[in-house]
Amino acid sequence: MTDVARTPATDAAMDARIGLLAVAGGFVAANGHFNQPLLPAIARSFGEPAAVMGALPAITQFGLAIGLFTVVPLYDLFERRRMIVATLLLLAAAAAAHSLATDLPLLWATAFLIGLGCCSAQLMTPYAALLAPPGREGRASSLVLSGILTGVLLSRVVAGFVEQTIGWRYLYGGSAVCTALVALAVARVGTPSRNPDASSYPMLMRSMKAMIAAMPQLRRHALNGAMTFGALMLFWGTYAGHVQQSFGFGPLETGLIGLVGVAGAAGASFAGRWVDGGRFRQIQIAAAVLMLAGYGCLWLGAATLPLFCIGVLLIDVAGGLSHAGNQSSAFRIDPAARGRINSIYMVAYFLGGAVSVSVATLAYLIGGWPAICALGIAMALGLLGLEFLKPVAALRRMETNG
Repeated sequence: MTDVARTPATDAAMDARIGLLAVAGGFVAANGHFNQPLLPAIARSFGEPAAVMGALPAITQFGLAIGLFTVVPLYDLFERRRMIVATLLLLAAAAAAHSLATDLPLLWATAFLIGLGCCSAQLMTPYAALLAPPGREGRASSLVLSGILTGVLLSRVVAGFVEQTIGWRYLYGGSAVCTALVALAVARVGTPSRNPDASSYPMLMRSMKAMIAAMPQLRRHALNGAMTFGALMLFWGTYAGHVQQSFGFGPLETGLIGLVGVAGAAGASFAGRWVDGGRFRQIQIAAAVLMLAGYGCLWLGAATLPLFCIGVLLIDVAGGLSHAGNQSSAFRIDPAARGRINSIYMVAYFLGGAVSVSVATLAYLIGGWPAICALGIAMALGLLGLEFLKPVAALRRMETNG
């Protein structure tokens, strides 16, 4: 299958469109993470124990997982711009309903729909690669990914600030308005694009199994992505307890640690340039080395805040670099199947994180912070092994074709 032809446009206009997608991706990703620091406030507004609201983030992430598996493949079937606009409008409507929810069933249902609508971010990354001029596809998709990562990392700080000033309902109401405006902007300036060889939805879903079997490069990207996100979630799933115990941090200071991770977005933006230059293996080696150094700093700096923050910085740059490199390179395997490729990759990516969080919780209970750092170092060494245990000839063929 081949992709559709691009409409003529200047580089400046194309960059503006890709920049809009990066901003849109940030808005979308933030919606999926707003509720994490808001659980006590939401519980109080409903007169419920905080433990009852603990299910909200899981419901939102479950909605996202369903969207990744069932909606993102539709990128290869329907007109791409309309798909993005439709999912953005779904997200805006869900956020508006969430802000007005007066009972728990509606709150949970709209949380699920917010997660489902958040899959629009994973329609934007392949769409950015489609819009980009030849030879700049990796740079374009990585720019959108950097916007997504920035949105995730800033969402907790924004949510905490808005809750302390005007309340969580206004946060979701304002987000609904902003998301709707972004949808209108994408509808106005986006380029129409449809896969000319698209088949039916059942055939599309069945083809994903065949793609996994027939595309060793995709399997490798998926495994690398799962391990990388797993290594990151070892830290982010357990760091709050450690910094509160070791540094005496409260909720605000704990949340601000996340701002250090904004540097991960910078790593993502650089990765696309390297992929466009055919240096995928170098990206993954650099990311694994940074991850290894980062967990070393986190272990040695367990009670030393500056060294601890350096460790956070290093692992987040590593995560952004590896994720963007994997995703950008995977899109080059078959441009006409980018939706399904992204669906397969992102499902593996989130599964790696989910398994890692479960393991991290148990490891922290048994061995404390040293156990988390030891697991992180082991994961980084495993990522290095993926690169050095492959025959050199096979790696060169992969870089040439992918």
